[in-house]
Amino acid sequence: IDFSIFELRFDRTAITRFFDSLFANGINVIPVIQENSNPTYLNIVGSLIANYDCKVAIRGSNGSGGFANFNNVIASLINTVGSSRANTLLIIDLGYAEQNNYNILASLTENIIMGITNKTQYDNFIIASGSFPENLTPLSVRVQPHRLQRYEWNIWLTLQANPNLKPLITYGDYGTKNPFYVPVNYSGSCSIKYSTLIDYVIYRGERAQDHAHGNGQYITLAQRLV
Repeated sequence: IDFSIFELRFDRTAITRFFDSLFANGINVIPVIQENSNPTYLNIVGSLIANYDCKVAIRGSNGSGGFANFNNVIASLINTVGSSRANTLLIIDLGYAEQNNYNILASLTENIIMGITNKTQYDNFIIASGSFPENLTPLSVRVQPHRLQRYEWNIWLTLQANPNLKPLITYGDYGTKNPFYVPVNYSGSCSIKYSTLIDYVIYRGERAQDHAHGNGQYITLAQRLV
C-alpha cells in the first residue's frame, strides 16, 4: 500500500488503525516508503515493523528523488524504519513507458539493479511501469477496437533476457491506468479496456448521457470483445 500521493495532512491515528485492522485480519500488507516520504509516515511504518515484523517496500522513481544515490537512500530508509534487507522489497518505478523511451528505461533499469550493493540479500525487486494513456480522448468512437502496444511488456522481455537479472526481478504494471495520478472531475465514456499479452484492446464508447443506450453500451461492447 503506497501513500506517496496521499494528502500529507493525515491523521496518524487513522492511518495506524487502518494498518492494524488489516494485520488483525491476516492480510499480508506491505507499506511502501520512498525518499521523500513524510517523516511522520516513516515513524508509523517503523512502529508497524516493530509491532508486526512486517516487510517494507522502498519505491524508487524519478518523482521521489531519482536513482543517483539509491544505495544511500535504501540504507537510510531501512535504518529509519528499523527493517533489514531480507525484509525489504525494492520497487523500481519507471513511470510512463512509450515507443520513444522504453528501450532507454530498460537500459536504465539494468544499470540501477546492477549498481545496487548486496542485491541478492533483498526480498524482491519489482519492476513497474505502464503505457496506458491518461485518458481515451484521442481515440475515436467506432465499431472496431483500438489496439495500443504494451511497452511495459517490451521492457520486461528485455530485462528477462539478461541472465544476471532474471532470477532477481518480478513484474509489475499499472493495469489499464496511467502511471501518473490525475484527479478525474468528469464522467468518462462507456468504454471497455482489456489487455492481451502484448497490447491493450479498447472499445471506445460515448458518455452515457450522449448515447441512446446509455450504460447499455457496455453490453454491446462486451459482446464485441467476446
